[in-house]
Amino acid sequence: MRRQTPSPTAAGLGHVGTQTLLDGGVGSTLSAVMNRVPQLANCIPIPGGRRCQTGAGLPGERLTAFFLRNGRVTRVVVAFVID
Repeated sequence: MRRQTPSPTAAGLGHVGTQTLLDGGVGSTLSAVMNRVPQLANCIPIPGGRRCQTGAGLPGERLTAFFLRNGRVTRVVVAFVID
């Protein structure tokens, strides 16, 4: 049986000043985002930086992913995992 990878439906935000409802967004430092988004976990290194997200990416789950480079948020993706 083939294992399926969850597929998020997402809206990406990459403009300076774009923020989540909890005031963590593009241009913020990682520590500022971690202070404002206490459920943030799951930080992993990716090419060119790091990605931290809320949630585990399970089907039916909402998540917010923060992409960081040089300690600052460069992009925010809000997603709903559909499968």
